[in-house]
Amino acid sequence: MRGNGAEYALQGELSCTCKTVLVTGSNVGLGFEAAALFATLNAEKVILGVRSTSKGASAREHIEKRTGRNGVVDVWELDMGRYASINASADRVNKELPLLHVAVLNAGITAKDYVVGSEGWESTLQVNVLGTALLGSLLLPKMKASAISDEDLPHLVVVTSEAHRWLEAKDFPDTQIYQGHLLEAVNAKPANIRDWDGMLQNARSKLFAMYVTRSLAKAATSPVGKIQTVVILIKRKSIEL
Repeated sequence: MRGNGAEYALQGELSCTCKTVLVTGSNVGLGFEAAALFATLNAEKVILGVRSTSKGASAREHIEKRTGRNGVVDVWELDMGRYASINASADRVNKELPLLHVAVLNAGITAKDYVVGSEGWESTLQVNVLGTALLGSLLLPKMKASAISDEDLPHLVVVTSEAHRWLEAKDFPDTQIYQGHLLEAVNAKPANIRDWDGMLQNARSKLFAMYVTRSLAKAATSPVGKIQTVVILIKRKSIEL
């Protein structure tokens, strides 16, 4: 794990007592397990940020049965493919939560087919890069204000993968016709749709997400170098379609 330019290791006994936690993409998989762990560690509130609230409700039921803790897990609608949903969730954080101590930005997709979402961007880029960047930026002010002490800072976690490691220069299109804008170049629909490679696009998105995390870490650090929120990048093993 890497955060704010330094290496971090999990040491000692862990406790989330009195902490409020938000986990995106938390109805299944790694996000679900993370949310369940936070509940087990005695978090005061665990928010499941999910696109489907019905699936989120099912996840909440399973977490409550596993941990024996009721009334801790909340389900919030959060569609990382829509800016309006992201903005609404951030507004809700500011209005309803006195503090936000941990946010795990785990939601991500790997689109098999080329699909343009409601915001005009290819869906993998929208969710994995743009949605993550927007939500992280909107949550940071609340998180920085939630610091308990210099030894007990909020944590913003971005979950990505190591898929970017096998990228080469040839895996990126010519940006000349896009005035040098790389994101617009990889967003473009292939001339031959059969040339679309969902795994390649996923790998590109993971590389971009690393730069997003660097920017968030910079924003979470004061001009004099004081860390106000710990920003961590977690790279899980690459997935296969």
